Amino acid sequence: GRVRLSGQLPLIRTAMVSNRQSVDSIAVSLDLKLAKQGEELESVAVFGVGVTHITACPCTQAYNQTLFRKEGDACPLPTHSQRSQTTLSMQSTGFAPSIPELLACLEEALHVTQDLLKRTDEAQLVYTSHSQPQFAEDAVREVARRAGERFGKVLPPETLVVIDSLSLESIHIHDVCCRLETSLAEIVRYL
Repeated sequence: GRVRLSGQLPLIRTAMVSNRQSVDSIAVSLDLKLAKQGEELESVAVFGVGVTHITACPCTQAYNQTLFRKEGDACPLPTHSQRSQTTLSMQSTGFAPSIPELLACLEEALHVTQDLLKRTDEAQLVYTSHSQPQFAEDAVREVARRAGERFGKVLPPETLVVIDSLSLESIHIHDVCCRLETSLAEIVRYL
């Protein structure tokens, strides 16, 4: 048999500068497969957590750096930014990573947005994302790195790791998606 559950989980976060409380939500999912092997019931579960975050384009930023340097102006790191959605899912046949652990990998790797941001919080989030710009593939690599560091010595090496990132492009008429599907051992090998 198979059971699939997905939805939004409310989460109270504290804004980074104003310290205001923000009621946000994260995407959560569970895909559970059950199979009977003789007298034993075997289960495989895939747990997923997704967040919304902001990315800033490093390519346009690098190009603008050369333009501003020619003009002699100080560059405020101008580039276009976009809202993005990234999900980290991990397969478990025994110990399962918790929602807070999966969320920590995402929050450590990405510039996660919040529903309630005062101007000081907005300014800090924009500054941080422009100081550490990411393409969709950079977001996926950073989440993979954090997952490898956090789970590499805890979960079995054959643990399936799936990371999906969708960048809702602000100046292009297309969106960008990036996906990594690999084993935990492969991620750890590159750390």
